[in-house]
Amino acid sequence: PPALDSGSVQLNPLQMSEVQKHNIAADCWVAVHGYVMDITGYLDRHSGGRQSLVALCGKDGTASFDSVSHPTSYITMMVQKRFATMKGCVGSCTTNGATVTSGSGIGTSPELTGPKATVPARECRADEPTPPAVTVTNAELQGHSTATDCWMVLGCGVYDISSYKHSGGNIVHSWCGKDGTTSFVGKHPWSYLQVMLGMGATLIGKYGGTPIGSSVGRQNPISLAEIGRHNTPKDCWSCIHGTVYELHFYLPDHDAGSAVIEPMCGEDATAYFAMAHSMEALGGLPKKGSCDNRAEQAFTEQNILDGAALVSYIILPMFFNEVILAATSPAAQDRLLRRPMAKPFKSKCLGNFLNSYVEMPLGVFFMVVWFLIVTAVLSVFWSIHYNEYYLPSFVLAGWVGRMTVYMISMATYLGTRRWSLAWVFYKISYEKTLKAHYVIGNVASIFMLVHGSMYMASFGPENLPEHQVTTAYLLLGCILVVFPFTINNFRVHYYFVFKVTHFIAPAITILGTFHILSLHVDGELGRGFWVALVWIASASLFWLGDFIYSRYDVLLRPTVVIGTPRLLPADGGPAHICVKLRKLRATLFPGAWMSVGCREAFSPLSHPFTAIVRKCGGLDREYAEVEFIFKVNEGRTWTQRLSNAIAKLSPKQPMKFFMTGPYGGGLGSLDPMKVIIFVVGGVGVTPAASLAPYLVKRGKDVYVIWSCRSASLIQHVAVEYFSNACHSYFDRLPDHRHIHYSGKGSEAHVFPPFVKTGRPDVAGVLQKAAKSAMSQDIFDLGVFVCGPNALVESTLMAADEFNADKTNAHIHVHAESFQM
Repeated sequence: PPALDSGSVQLNPLQMSEVQKHNIAADCWVAVHGYVMDITGYLDRHSGGRQSLVALCGKDGTASFDSVSHPTSYITMMVQKRFATMKGCVGSCTTNGATVTSGSGIGTSPELTGPKATVPARECRADEPTPPAVTVTNAELQGHSTATDCWMVLGCGVYDISSYKHSGGNIVHSWCGKDGTTSFVGKHPWSYLQVMLGMGATLIGKYGGTPIGSSVGRQNPISLAEIGRHNTPKDCWSCIHGTVYELHFYLPDHDAGSAVIEPMCGEDATAYFAMAHSMEALGGLPKKGSCDNRAEQAFTEQNILDGAALVSYIILPMFFNEVILAATSPAAQDRLLRRPMAKPFKSKCLGNFLNSYVEMPLGVFFMVVWFLIVTAVLSVFWSIHYNEYYLPSFVLAGWVGRMTVYMISMATYLGTRRWSLAWVFYKISYEKTLKAHYVIGNVASIFMLVHGSMYMASFGPENLPEHQVTTAYLLLGCILVVFPFTINNFRVHYYFVFKVTHFIAPAITILGTFHILSLHVDGELGRGFWVALVWIASASLFWLGDFIYSRYDVLLRPTVVIGTPRLLPADGGPAHICVKLRKLRATLFPGAWMSVGCREAFSPLSHPFTAIVRKCGGLDREYAEVEFIFKVNEGRTWTQRLSNAIAKLSPKQPMKFFMTGPYGGGLGSLDPMKVIIFVVGGVGVTPAASLAPYLVKRGKDVYVIWSCRSASLIQHVAVEYFSNACHSYFDRLPDHRHIHYSGKGSEAHVFPPFVKTGRPDVAGVLQKAAKSAMSQDIFDLGVFVCGPNALVESTLMAADEFNADKTNAHIHVHAESFQM
């Protein structure tokens, strides 16, 4: 093989057996004319596509190299430009014309120093053709500056290349009437000048002028208006990083085709260019002058907009929440933070679609409206920004992509269980803000689908880096699965599939993080993406933290079944499942929401349920003990599968349960009040059963109003939790305990003596409780209502009637219905 162009190379002798070991895309060596190069980092930059080079990994690629008419000097260029790393040679390698002998270069790192991209002295080199004894001045040179009459300085000579057919296309004409030595020596050996003379070029004479710079040298920046007049493929100027470049000569030679370059014509394409290229990619392109460098200004504006989004989406809602708590009356706080926004719809289809939204408190509704307004305003600002700094074909895809980052992040912040933004900062329960999570999730899904579709439509996957295309396709696949389940009807009818989205949602934020990181150039992420990366990466940490905690909690804090799970029969109402669990090394609080799963029922961790906390764990942290009561919903539900498993396996075989939490719960904003009234129905009794004994011990006045159609459930709960656990409290104050069997055939069942039949007089109990409280100078009463819609509605009506009398007392209501 030939020596590398007048360079000095230290080469390690290699065998092809060593080259063959590096035969994959992640570790790709190839032998060309005896030289062995590591081209792993060059695969994605190859103008002929990645696959054509991957096929040569671990092989001799000389035949393929020669088939596309590459000069051997191309090997020098690849190493000089760091496209490849010289690893050694096979066969008879030469360095500076000398054959490598045994041991030569062994143990030394491959180094290559070849021709430098600087204009040499005008003394002719030994390997240059000797020009005629004619001196060409600058004035003469500049008079031959068109494609049909093209003179160019190369080394010490001036060449007429009007008839020369350049293998790289018309880009050579960009140096007509100029000194092209700098561009030439970066790509060709000096011996190639002799080759050009045999291909139509003519050596006119010796260059006698001073080196001509590659720039026109204009002192004043070229205006965007003037640049905009050069907006065609045949006359293409573009402002990139403060310099105006002529691109029309380069269009046919661009690796991804001319269609990617054409939108840059007549535009400030700095931001567009910076997404895929470093400054080095501009080397050798002809310059027309300077222009305003707006890249830094664009990046600064992007970070400002990202910061404004942080303030608008997170900081201001926290501030508004604190203002509401500090400046509004208890009645206003009830209305804003605790009560449902409207009555639920009775229609099954319409109810499934809308009821979870109308259950929002007004405060959550206003928060969602605020988020949507901020989204609309930021969308306008981002569209203006992209229209100002980016190419027209990228404007829509670009600003929608920025908004997608915010929407995914906000949906995550509101939707995680353990570390929910709403629970931690807004003091609003997980269940109530879950509806906001679904709304923002809807918007995020739409934004992501639009962004991905527009981006692919604008550029096509073949013109984008492979790693960007990979993350984009994965994101689109994930969102197509998740999007339907942000709609309530899908979530209700296909809940078993909806659970799968709990695993896909973290993947979306993680893929989104890698997708933004993939926008780097030569390993460096543009400054304009820094805050956007913080947004999406922090959302990933929210999901990962939540996900890892729940798995850690499940695996390292084992759950033990106490006794045997019980299946309560459907006697007057639905069947119920009762299971007592003990969690080691855990600390809980009364009324905690826990997720539970069962191996035998093929159930992953469930939606959080209120657990009856029998033992909190406390300081000893030895264990916490809870009881779950589930209503068996017939059909293909996990409670039905659990019921079947209990009937089949228990008590003969032990069952394996998993439990993690807590994810909220407790009294919330009602906790400071001295009088607490529980109005519960059916299985909604669990918060009362969990909290009542605890509140009695704290010295609060506690009332329990419970109506239930299931005789077995009353028999199971009433005595244990509203008698024994509260000691003699309700025996001393029987008017504080109102437990009613509302099913049929009461005479067929044996109940504790304090259980009554029929429905309780909720309004009457509230009136008596309020009068008793006022006699003790207590004027704020908390009502915790959990049950069917009818019970919630009647309780709210009774509280409103009492509050309308304008007495000194006020009934505060925290409402949770079964329409989740």
